[in-house]
Amino acid sequence: MHEALERLGAHRLLPDVIAAWQRQVASLVPDPGRATGSKYEPCAEWLALARELDPSAAARLLGTWRREHKLKRNLWKALRSRGLLAGGD
Repeated sequence: MHEALERLGAHRLLPDVIAAWQRQVASLVPDPGRATGSKYEPCAEWLALARELDPSAAARLLGTWRREHKLKRNLWKALRSRGLLAGGD
């Protein structure tokens, strides 16, 4: 498969693929309001990825979560364990 991708010039597509991820990553982050039970690790994982690819979109999403999900202690615990919050959050 690697050889086929090489023949097709897939390496030239990588910048476009990364740009597409950067544009869309925030829309792929699961909403903590739809989490099952108190398991927010997938939300934290996706937010960490969003922060790597589009820090401003991740910051906007975190701001929304601060307003809409401020009482979800396990969400904040999951975000803190991933290093996504400042010490006072």
